[in-house]
Amino acid sequence: EGGSGEPYEMPYVFYILPGQTKCIVLPGIQAGPGITEAELKVTQVNWMGYNPVGTVQFPLRSQDRTDGPQPAVAGVIINDSDFDFDNVEVRVVVRNSRGDIIATNTTPIRTLLNHTERHFVVTWPQAISGFDTADIDVEADTNLFKNSNFINRHGNMSEPFQKFY
Repeated sequence: EGGSGEPYEMPYVFYILPGQTKCIVLPGIQAGPGITEAELKVTQVNWMGYNPVGTVQFPLRSQDRTDGPQPAVAGVIINDSDFDFDNVEVRVVVRNSRGDIIATNTTPIRTLLNHTERHFVVTWPQAISGFDTADIDVEADTNLFKNSNFINRHGNMSEPFQKFY
């Protein structure tokens, strides 16, 4: 619900791989005393099959935080796969000592080539109480269902990675 007691809806499209769990981070939503619950409703599903392209992971090589009036999380992720990607999403979830989420944010990384690493920075516009001692989780993934997300450096791709059922 919004702060006025009225329900607040935000349409959002996301993807998830078979057997995957992931945090869905929607920037711009601010929790406060008037917010009592959140609900996720899946209203439409487009099932797709895809040819597994091998393991696609983006390990975090380093991570650092900056506290203060504009807190930030910075780090380096690595594209361990054999594929070049147009868009990789980095999601940051910050939890206090009780495990409550106190902040979230995302940032895109554009053009992440295979076996390379990229630096990212995620910032917040105001101080976050408890940020200096919080647990910080960083996830990065990419949409393997979207053919245009695979950067093709050597001619045309002859086989699509997914198909609609």
